[in-house]
Amino acid sequence: MAFLLILGSYTVLKGRPANPQDTHPRVALPSSSISIAHLFIKDGPQDNLNLITAKLADIPQDVPFDLLPDTSGNPRYQIFFSPDGTRTAFMGLEKKNSGNVSSAGYDYKHFWIIDGQRQQSFDSVSDIVFSPDGKHAVCVGTEGESVTKNGKPSLVIDGVVNAQYDFVSPPVFTADGKLLYFAEKNKKYFLVVNGKEGTLYDDLNTPFPILDKDRAHFFYVAQDQGKRFLVVDGQEGKRYDAISNPAFTSYGSVAYTATRAGKSYAVINEQESAPYDQDGVGQPLISADGKSYLYGADRGGERFLIINGKEQRDDTLQYYPSAPLLSPDGKHIAYTSRASTSKKGGPYGFVVDGKKEPYFEKIGSPIFNPDSEKFAYIAQNKVGWFVVLNGSQGKSYDGVSSLAFSPNSQRLAYIALRGSKWRVVVNTEEGKAYNSIFPTPVFSPDGKHLAYGAQENGSHLIVLDDKEEGERYDFVDDIQFSNNGKHLVARVEKNGKAFVMIDGKEGKYFDAVSSPIFSKNQKHVVYGAQDGTALWWIVEPL
Repeated sequence: MAFLLILGSYTVLKGRPANPQDTHPRVALPSSSISIAHLFIKDGPQDNLNLITAKLADIPQDVPFDLLPDTSGNPRYQIFFSPDGTRTAFMGLEKKNSGNVSSAGYDYKHFWIIDGQRQQSFDSVSDIVFSPDGKHAVCVGTEGESVTKNGKPSLVIDGVVNAQYDFVSPPVFTADGKLLYFAEKNKKYFLVVNGKEGTLYDDLNTPFPILDKDRAHFFYVAQDQGKRFLVVDGQEGKRYDAISNPAFTSYGSVAYTATRAGKSYAVINEQESAPYDQDGVGQPLISADGKSYLYGADRGGERFLIINGKEQRDDTLQYYPSAPLLSPDGKHIAYTSRASTSKKGGPYGFVVDGKKEPYFEKIGSPIFNPDSEKFAYIAQNKVGWFVVLNGSQGKSYDGVSSLAFSPNSQRLAYIALRGSKWRVVVNTEEGKAYNSIFPTPVFSPDGKHLAYGAQENGSHLIVLDDKEEGERYDFVDDIQFSNNGKHLVARVEKNGKAFVMIDGKEGKYFDAVSSPIFSKNQKHVVYGAQDGTALWWIVEPL
């Protein structure tokens, strides 16, 4: 729900207490030589996206920040920007007066600083969540050692404690601004929507309400009187002994597997299949247009592929490395097959529209191209690794990864290793060899252009259509095309500073920048930036 800015190169404050249990890092403002290490974008641009460059807040110089490790284990502090680009939030720490050490081993209280203003402190606080229009900031604050040790969580809206319960889940916002979260009171659980408490249940089996890709619908799994059932947009489904892997499909339906009285079922929009062996049903897959579905299932030692309700027996059907797959148009079906049913392990192959492809020692997850006419996957035999396209084996390498079709279906790209060098291969044509390829290749929406990051001799660079763009840099990330394919942006680090590169031109240098995004009209690039103590929302015209 927010843009996440993770900063590094912190400075430890002096005069820390000698208490050996006091090991929580306390940091001052980063120096001017700060280098951003990792940054993530957690939501796309909103209809009301701020398109005016503005200073949003200042970082207080006397507040120690809460540090979280990045994927490399290095401490980072986090700054969030609201999805509309008008607000900021980051977490601070303060020493507890009591001297009691929390269950995590730290004797600090936590608080959010929103738009430069300090909020109420708690023993622990959850991530901040902004509403889609940026008007509200919500988190969960807990007093006490932890929720499992008599902690009392409270829902905090815009810095004010709104409600207190025995348990509060991470809150979520729907696209139209409804605030949803789970709560517990008197050993009963329920959903709260805009402050209104819903039906009481014995338990809830999802960590928080699950939203679809458009954030317009939600579901969760509830438990009552020993039975579990799905609740979709407030409507309760059929009762089962167990429910597994519920998920919204690309078409917007909800599919899952369920067990009742020792039998398992595939359930799609609350329509259940015929009964099969317990735990013998694979996850249902729905086509993008919602007209076709399939899944695998076992009954009495026999294995079936079920296509639109019709069983097709194949005892060689496997769920590794991929569950049965539908093409984007729903007209083609592929699934994994094992060469022998009498012994475990490979070799493995794919069956596409009933036709068996060659078997190999190892195979990777397959993909169809967007127009559904091509089928590709990575495989290995004694010679090496290679790509198989429509049943034809390509050139062998020491390693192959990141297989992808272009949006126009005309090009197939992947990364290949020969010796100690990696190169990008497009339709069998090899690009220049580098020490590594990162970020991985990305096509423009029209499929005519391809860009990726590469590393050579410790430097990073951007490659666009086989030509190196700009200079050699310290780090390159977040390479992306605009939706109209006319512009390319990336987040870049150089000499301890960070900037956004737009169409090969370096932007203004900052101490740190967030992941750049395009406005919906494709006329601007926007991102958050930190310049000394100032937090800025930057808008670049295209």
